[in-house]
Amino acid sequence: GQKPSHIIAPCIHMNRAQIGELFADKLGIPYTDDPPTLTLAARKALREKFLAADMGITGGNLACAETGHVAVVSNEGNVRMASTLPKVHVALIGMEKIAATLNDHHVLLRLLTRAAAAQDMSTYVSYVGGPRKAGEADGPEEFHLVVVDNGRMKILADPEFRESLHCIRCGACLNACPVYAKVGGHSYGFPYCGPIGAVTAPLMAGVNRAKDLCRGETLCGACRDICPVQNDLPRMLLALRKKLAYGDPDWEVRAEGGAERALFAGWSAIIRDRRAYDAALVAARLGQAVLPGEDGMLRRLPPPFSGWTRGRDMQPVAKESFAAWWRKNRRKGDG
Repeated sequence: GQKPSHIIAPCIHMNRAQIGELFADKLGIPYTDDPPTLTLAARKALREKFLAADMGITGGNLACAETGHVAVVSNEGNVRMASTLPKVHVALIGMEKIAATLNDHHVLLRLLTRAAAAQDMSTYVSYVGGPRKAGEADGPEEFHLVVVDNGRMKILADPEFRESLHCIRCGACLNACPVYAKVGGHSYGFPYCGPIGAVTAPLMAGVNRAKDLCRGETLCGACRDICPVQNDLPRMLLALRKKLAYGDPDWEVRAEGGAERALFAGWSAIIRDRRAYDAALVAARLGQAVLPGEDGMLRRLPPPFSGWTRGRDMQPVAKESFAAWWRKNRRKGDG
């Protein structure tokens, strides 16, 4: 009943004890947290489902225009069973996953497996070219390929974001990101997670609707450094933030954060005037005396700053500023 938390390892958020409890509840087997036993139980249950299914639905990691086949990659084998055991196989791929030639396809496939799991080749790589032919024992009776646009043509037409379509869904940026390697996909609310999801989800679902995704990164550049196709994700994240700040009719983005801009404009004016800054410190020092605190920390700030203390405590303003301390304690002769 849960959504996947990672594009490569969907249930990485669960430990073996939790999986053992889930299997005991859903499969009716005695509880165990032994990985080989759990693996055998999963195989038995899944194979029964695959054999009884009328239709199998898979994605597709790559497709080749030259040969007409779709490549499906996995390390578990379930994708291969979904594509061969049921009578009907439906594969869905994004339009950006189509390579022109078999040589291009080969290069991208090797990049995918190495960047995703540091493998020369995944355990299972299936080339699907259609339904089984007369006299063949394996494969579906029908094969249907659905090529998905879902906003990709609009991304392709925009020079600022079209490079995001280079993504081969390896998941390397998820593993390198100091933010999204920790929070997992459940905090997203959208299918594409990680730094690449923070770019593509707003572009496909609406920038205002998915605004929190492109505002949560440190812009450290780790995703750009690790990306096998050299997507400049920090540049695109900044471009999305600019659209949120000023609006963009081409992407139907309405400007947000007017109050925040006004607040920072006021702060900018204060910190450029020494007397205004000192007066603000004095006012903050006096005002914090009436705020709730505990263990020397402020528990709640008043609006519009209350959001900062919903999930954290704040350090109070010091009784003496560093500038005042320095004037009082600097050594003689320093001028």
